[in-house]
Amino acid sequence: MTTSPNNKTHRASRVGLALAGVLAIVVSAGCGGSDDAGGGRQAGIEGTGIVSGFGSVYIDGTEFDTDAATIRFVGEDVPVSRLSVGDRVAVTGTLDRDGNARAERIVFQRTLDGPIERIETDGERGTLVALEQTVHFDGDTVFVNTPAAELAVGDLIAVSGFTQTENRVQAESIRQSETGFVPNDSTLEIEGRVDRIDGTQLAVGDQTIDFANAEVRPAGATLNTNSRIEAFGTRGASRSDALIASRINITSLNTAPAGRQMLVGAAIDDYSSASDFVAGNWRIDASGAQRLDDGTTALAPGVVVSVRGVFENNRVKARTLRVEPRSNAMLEARIESTDADSLTLLGRTIGVSADTGYIDNSATGDRTLRLDTLAPGDPVRVQAYVDGDDNTATARSIERVSADQADAAAIAGAVTSTARSGTGATLVVAGVSARLDDATTSYQDANGNAVEAQTFYNAVDAGARVRLTGPQNGDRISIVRRARILLDAAG
Repeated sequence: MTTSPNNKTHRASRVGLALAGVLAIVVSAGCGGSDDAGGGRQAGIEGTGIVSGFGSVYIDGTEFDTDAATIRFVGEDVPVSRLSVGDRVAVTGTLDRDGNARAERIVFQRTLDGPIERIETDGERGTLVALEQTVHFDGDTVFVNTPAAELAVGDLIAVSGFTQTENRVQAESIRQSETGFVPNDSTLEIEGRVDRIDGTQLAVGDQTIDFANAEVRPAGATLNTNSRIEAFGTRGASRSDALIASRINITSLNTAPAGRQMLVGAAIDDYSSASDFVAGNWRIDASGAQRLDDGTTALAPGVVVSVRGVFENNRVKARTLRVEPRSNAMLEARIESTDADSLTLLGRTIGVSADTGYIDNSATGDRTLRLDTLAPGDPVRVQAYVDGDDNTATARSIERVSADQADAAAIAGAVTSTARSGTGATLVVAGVSARLDDATTSYQDANGNAVEAQTFYNAVDAGARVRLTGPQNGDRISIVRRARILLDAAG
C-alpha cells in the first residue's frame, strides 16, 4: 500500500489519530487488542460507508489496505476493481495503534435492481422510478458506466444507496446492467420496509411482492408489517405486475463483538433521540458524541451522518459524529493551484476533506487519483457544499474530466446575487461571477428547451437554481453561452 503524505494528513486529521488514540487506550488497558504478525497491537474495526477512492480503498474517509481482503459483489468474490467510488459497502478488518486499517472483507451493498419505469433529469440532478420506488440522484451520485442523460425507460439498473421514507431511495451509485431487462426472467431486487401484508402478498411502497413460493430467511421467521426485507425475484413487463419472489431475507440490526471499533457512514433510518437511532442498520447512541460539524443540522431520518465509536451494550457508542451535507454547487474549470487540503479554480478556493471522492474520467483513467496527483491545468468538475453562513466551500467529489470538456467553464447552484443592466446581467453562483448577454446567451428551461430571457430571469428571481456555461475570463465566466434553469433541489 502506498500512502502519500497529503493523503495521510487528510486521514489522520479526521480519522486516523482519533482511532489510533482510542486503540492505544484499549491496548494499554489489556482488552480488545491482539498481536499482529509483526508484534504490534491491533483491534477489530467494522462498519459501513461510501467508497471515496482507491489505491487502497477509502471508505467514509478511512483508508483500508486491501492486499489480503475478500471483495464480495452480488454474491461473488471479485477483484477490487469491480468497486466504484460512490458504492455503499460493509467492511470488517483490523486497525493498528498507528491508525493503519486493513480490510479483511468488503461487501458491496445493493439497494435496488430493476428496470427504469420513468426518468427525469436536468443534467445535474433528477429522479427515476424502478420497481415503484422513486430514486433521487444528484451531483453526489456516481453513474458508474452510463451517464444519467443516456439512461432510458426499460434500462435495467442497480442502485447502491439509502432507502428512506415514502418509497424514496437516495442513490449514491447507479450502474446500468450489461444485459437488458427480460420480463419474467431477469432477477430483480428490492430493499425496504414492509408497508402492508395481505395473505401471501406484501408491499414495499407501491411494489407488490408475491411470496407464496419464496424461501424466507432466516428459516422459521415471520414476515410482519414494518419488517425490513431484501426481496429477490422476477416481474412482468407491466409496472402493475407483482414481483414473484424466490427469496426474501428478513434483516435484523447488525451486531459486532463488544469493544469493536466502529465507523458508520449512512443515512439515519429510524430516529428516536440522539441516544437511540439507526443508521446503516446499526443502532447508535450519540448522546455523548463530539459533534465535528457546526451542530446546526438536527438529527432526523434521511440525514447522512459519519460516526466513529465502539460497539458496546448492543449498539455503537459514538465518540464523534459529523453530519455530511450533500453538495449544493458545482464548478467546472481548469485547476489554478492546489495545496495540502484545497484546490483553486475560477478564483474560488475549495477545501478538501478526508471523505472527498475522487474520479478520473480523463484519458488517463487513474483509479488512484488523489489531491496530490492533480496538477494546475487539469480540467475538473467539483461537486461542493457551500456554507450559506460563511461562504466556505468543501469538495464532496472531484472528477478529472476529458480534455474536450475543458473548452468552457461552468457553474451550477443557487443564484446568490443578480445585477441586471441593459440587455444582460451578472449572476453570482457558488461564489463565482458570470456575465450574461441577451444577444449571446442561450436561455433554457429545465428540459433544455429555449425560453425568453425574461422567463429565465423570472425563474431566477423566484429562487431557481441554474447552470451557466461559457469561456473563463480570469475568475469569472464571460460571456455565458448557455444559461439553463435546473430542477428544484428537492426533486
